[in-house]
Amino acid sequence: MDNLIDRAELYKHIAELEELARNRVCDTPTNSPAYMRYVAQLNERTYLKHEIADALTIDPVHAAGACYCRECRHKDTNVCPAFDGPMRRTSLRIKHCSEGEPKGAQNDEQ
Repeated sequence: MDNLIDRAELYKHIAELEELARNRVCDTPTNSPAYMRYVAQLNERTYLKHEIADALTIDPVHAAGACYCRECRHKDTNVCPAFDGPMRRTSLRIKHCSEGEPKGAQNDEQ
């Protein structure tokens, strides 16, 4: 399984590096041989910051191999571990479990 990271922390770190690069560009004369290299660094860090902000996230319930009750093929059946017999439905207090199977699972016969 891939390692999970905190996107907010990574974004904050890249934003700090972007600010350092922006300050370096502002402090460097435009006729300096290093100016264009600093501009390129700033552009790369800005691009990376936006890529991090737009990256897809992993749902922790799905990453753990579970599914949400609303997605489960066992919802409102007595196979569901959260089934409330007297009410004849899945308990409303439970939002997900590790024993459920998504409705589109291969062995789904419904």
